[in-house]
Amino acid sequence: MLQTALANLSKEIQRLVIIPDDALFRCPFAALARDGTAPPAGSRFEISILPSAAVWAHLKMAAGGRVPVPGSAALVLFAPEVGKDALQAPAFRSAGPWTVGFRLSPLRHAVEEARMLERIAGAGTLVLTGAAASESMLKKTPLGRFRIIDLITHAVVDEEQPERSAILLAPGSDREDGFLQVREIPELSLDGQLVILSSCGSSAGRILGGEGAQSLARAFLEAGAGAVLASLWPLEDSQAAALFGKISRELGRGHSVANALRVAQRSAIDRGMPPAAWAGVMVLGDGDLTPLPARRPWRWVWLLAGVALAVALGAFLLKRTP
Repeated sequence: MLQTALANLSKEIQRLVIIPDDALFRCPFAALARDGTAPPAGSRFEISILPSAAVWAHLKMAAGGRVPVPGSAALVLFAPEVGKDALQAPAFRSAGPWTVGFRLSPLRHAVEEARMLERIAGAGTLVLTGAAASESMLKKTPLGRFRIIDLITHAVVDEEQPERSAILLAPGSDREDGFLQVREIPELSLDGQLVILSSCGSSAGRILGGEGAQSLARAFLEAGAGAVLASLWPLEDSQAAALFGKISRELGRGHSVANALRVAQRSAIDRGMPPAAWAGVMVLGDGDLTPLPARRPWRWVWLLAGVALAVALGAFLLKRTP
């Protein structure tokens, strides 16, 4: 039925705001296609997922009255110092910390993803890793000066006790355990930023009727985020770095979150990446959010102008030479 509805939409429609019901919160809408030969919805539409129409209206009203933060700084925490590396483990960004002595696969490609956003966001961007990428630091830092909060790390989803689901960070102090849990996230002071949860299952959780998944992503919306990029299922490290790196480049061009994801998913499809690598990543919240201003190419314009002037001057001097 959903596939038929998408097929009958006018070609002029490029944005979809979807409010799923019950188990449909687990549906990878980007992977839907009219038939086996048609392109998937994620390559055509800018798709945003919302728990309710009331949440959508609240986000739009908040965005309309918000004064944009000057600049384009991002806060990036990647590959925090937590647990012990399991060198032979599959490189997925997930963990099971409720077991004793848990081990985590090393995130070897996280640095590529982090440095890409650092280059795109530019001045004022703060990138932390290892012991510095801590829960204590995240809670103490005034987050209002950043347009993007990017957490590239492991996550754990506990569907039996959703409030215990957590983003894994370094502790940073004796008062923290390094598990930034769903029950703690709403206490963060966010103001319409984009939050990127580059980890496994960050949009998954127990489904409550009329409220959607009790997920890590939803908790960041409750904290005041304008939109959250998150995943429905496990992400392989190298594939996640490639997909989120492409999203960062598109955000740097001044694209909205949903459009940046659409372009990145279409690129992944064109490169032959399996649906498991791209279809589970989704925008929860306001997909129209544009966190970064378009990069101005003045530096290249002046460089090219200088080259052209030098060539013209050289040609003039050669012409005047007897």
